[in-house]
Amino acid sequence: MLGRFGPGDLSAWQSHRFNGETDYRLVPGDDTPGMSLRAHCDAGASALYRQKTIDLTRTPIARWQWRVENVHRGLDGTTRAGDDYAARVYMVYRPNAWLPWRTYAVNYVWANTQPQGRIWPNAFTDQAMMVALASGEPHVSGRWRTEARDVRADFRDLLGLGIERIQGVALTPANM
Repeated sequence: MLGRFGPGDLSAWQSHRFNGETDYRLVPGDDTPGMSLRAHCDAGASALYRQKTIDLTRTPIARWQWRVENVHRGLDGTTRAGDDYAARVYMVYRPNAWLPWRTYAVNYVWANTQPQGRIWPNAFTDQAMMVALASGEPHVSGRWRTEARDVRADFRDLLGLGIERIQGVALTPANM
């Protein structure tokens, strides 16, 4: 288990800034028990990353809840210019710690225009695949969506990697 967010405690998570800054805060859940991670950015890009080895032979299923307040209208996620999402969850596999450029990822996204269920290669690298779990305005309802994915099967089916472990998870803006 990656863990739940504890009251006021993001100490196990590291922020990685790409461009600008995202404000990440833990807030009491309004319609869910416990704490929620709220992320807000304005023309910025960053991610929260938790480095932790997760044994996919024991726990292949990742479960989370998310909701967004809006999507980025008109952005085509299959292009570099459009590779921005209301929410993204990265599952990260690094086969060799000494070669950081050999990182593979499956990115579960709240897509802007790509239809729910669509899968496509990341616009920046062939070592990552994108999976639209929710898409566009119709799913921006203010209600939490629960997701469950077989991460091990996704790495096998989408990237051809028969892995037993991932080394981390990253999150980018949305409420989670």
